[in-house]
Amino acid sequence: MIQTGKRRLPDVNRLVNTLIMMSFLSKAVRSFGTDPVWSFLFGLAIIVALIGPFGTFDALNLPLRFLYWAPVVLGANVFVRLSNRLVNRFAANPTPLQWQVLTIVVFSMTFSPAVWSYSALFSDQLRGLNSLFVISLNVFCVTAAIGFLVFFMTRTSAERVEETTVRPRLFNRLPDGTDAAIVRLTVDDHYVQVHMDDGHVHRILMRFADAVNEMDDTLGFCTHRSHWVAAGFVTQSLRENNREFLMLGDGAKVPVSKTYRENVAAAGFL
Repeated sequence: MIQTGKRRLPDVNRLVNTLIMMSFLSKAVRSFGTDPVWSFLFGLAIIVALIGPFGTFDALNLPLRFLYWAPVVLGANVFVRLSNRLVNRFAANPTPLQWQVLTIVVFSMTFSPAVWSYSALFSDQLRGLNSLFVISLNVFCVTAAIGFLVFFMTRTSAERVEETTVRPRLFNRLPDGTDAAIVRLTVDDHYVQVHMDDGHVHRILMRFADAVNEMDDTLGFCTHRSHWVAAGFVTQSLRENNREFLMLGDGAKVPVSKTYRENVAAAGFL
């Protein structure tokens, strides 16, 4: 992203960037104790700064590389969450693959201009539209590679679990010929909604506790008194407005309540 052989950051810009960086990191560090994702990304930012990809190793010294990469890496997490919310709000019942594609596209379209604007502070050569195109292409390729890798690894893992275990009793209540895997269960008044990984939702008149019980030995847990999820479909955890959620492979965002938080933590997702 940073071209080599260009002049160093002027003193004034260096001071401005330092102040921006200190403000950004102070907010991020305050959340490290409550969200381990930030701690992981902070460590990743240090590693990336040491490696110096996309020409930053030759163009910037180590302090400036960290000054560049820390907001980029930490900011990516913010834009991922923003993209998830936009897709969940405006996409009409997408399939898991459609949801993943839409998220990658939305993230690339929103994050690329932010990276381009920030990169321009480090090099005059990155202020043109050609640089925006190059940075957008880099962001899209990296995002697509990571996004699809996580998507297919998650689905393959879930399918492997489904194939090697006996189908739970709850399938006896579903229409004949149902081959999809159960992603989650949700309370709907006196009914239980059974969400499948092929996008179908079955509505069954029964108690939620009975539905969870009939999932038998399926690896999963309750995140809330109204939600049960299959562990194989959990893609990530996130925090919004001091509330915790799990993102699933079908694009759903399931709340995690304080009462059931231990279940999620014991499963290794918090």
